[in-house]
Amino acid sequence: MARRRSPQLLPLGEALSVPDQGPSPADVAQAREASAQVAQAIGSLSQAQREAAIFSYIDGYSQQEIAEFLCAPSFPPLFRSEDIGAGTICS
Repeated sequence: MARRRSPQLLPLGEALSVPDQGPSPADVAQAREASAQVAQAIGSLSQAQREAAIFSYIDGYSQQEIAEFLCAPSFPPLFRSEDIGAGTICS
């Protein structure tokens, strides 16, 4: 079993100059705000539009594959609600 190296001890004055390896508080806040905006935007979509967006952006399916799943025409724009079936997966 290998032993882990002990952390290097520094005087407090020198420890303040060690760079932080994590994201800054501003970066964390910005990421949270962006996530909230995306969640709000996704929540405003119809069920069929949500399914199409998730298939595309999260699952990586092509427009042709999504059109087959959702009984929709395969020509752009795929995400118009009138082009998408009733939000159910085709059998």
